[in-house]
Amino acid sequence: MESLKELCSQRLAKLARIENVAVILQAATEHNDASLREDCFSFMLGNLEAAQLTQSFKDMAFKNPKIMLEVLEKFARNNEYP
Repeated sequence: MESLKELCSQRLAKLARIENVAVILQAATEHNDASLREDCFSFMLGNLEAAQLTQSFKDMAFKNPKIMLEVLEKFARNNEYP
């Protein structure tokens, strides 16, 4: 049987939208949920052009610069040029 944390994590991953993914990512980080963090990073990087325009993304950059640095590192790795 899955734990309540796992069920919540799966539900939050399904609820991720451009407007709220930064908030969910911050919560996943606070609760040490590696799986949800990766889901959020994946969603965010796939939609970064739109996500970076949201207020929640801007708030995350201000409140959690470590997470923002991770976003930039993952973006750079995914967009390496030969």
